[in-house]
Amino acid sequence: MFRPIFQLLLILTVSIIVAAPSCQEKPGSGSTQQTATESPATAQNQEPTDSPEKTLPMMLSGEPIPRMSKEDSLLELPPAHSQIGQLRRTACYGRCPIYSITIYDNGVAIYHGIRFVPKLGYYRTAVSGEMIDSLAAKALSTGFYDLAQKYPIEKVSVSDFPMTITHFRQEDRENKVMNHNYNPPQSLTAFEQYIDDMFKTVEWERLSPPVGE
Repeated sequence: MFRPIFQLLLILTVSIIVAAPSCQEKPGSGSTQQTATESPATAQNQEPTDSPEKTLPMMLSGEPIPRMSKEDSLLELPPAHSQIGQLRRTACYGRCPIYSITIYDNGVAIYHGIRFVPKLGYYRTAVSGEMIDSLAAKALSTGFYDLAQKYPIEKVSVSDFPMTITHFRQEDRENKVMNHNYNPPQSLTAFEQYIDDMFKTVEWERLSPPVGE
């Protein structure tokens, strides 16, 4: 009577002993599989490391300099604080020349041709002391420092006209005039034209290619 029961218990015991190892977790298998499963999600949740920002240098007019070649990028522009004068002509609804001429006290002038001008891109030229003295004398003779900072002074809608912005400083005198080219003082347009004429005859050295070249 007891032999069949004993044999049954023996068979059950052996079965449990044999099955036990297969139920145990293999060393490192579960954790490895879990880690491998979680890795892609973890990688996706990680924020990419920001690379250093590559910002373009800015002109005093607030316009970024177009991308230059490796050789051109080695050319340094004068620091912003050394500007002593600038003539800038903006866009209109037609084909108005868009450019700027910026003069620095270290004897350098930068030309930036944007649209509807023979020279597109950035150029520089040397500015002699005589040229700066001549500009300073013209600013005095035209009464530039006594002009209003905006013309027309009264509120007039002139949105379709180009704007000419002229800035010049001399020792303790300085003025910046925004001319909407709507009945401006003749003395102001004379000073603007004087700056234009002075830099039409100089030799410009190209610094960067035109935008989109």
